[in-house]
Amino acid sequence: MRKAIAHLDSDQVENLMQKYYDGEKISDLLREYQIVAPASALVSFFPLFVHQDLFCPYCESVNMVSK
Repeated sequence: MRKAIAHLDSDQVENLMQKYYDGEKISDLLREYQIVAPASALVSFFPLFVHQDLFCPYCESVNMVSK
């Protein structure tokens, strides 16, 4: 997890992500969650999603991830 959101617990990160994808203003989210970063960088701080049912076609035992 990126340093800018390291002070948030996992529930807060999930709530932040949900609010972001629900269309809340990024400037409001940065203020609410006390994140010091440019608005354009917020989504880059979100953790990757690990697909439990998809595996790398080359490694076979490594789960695929996506943003």
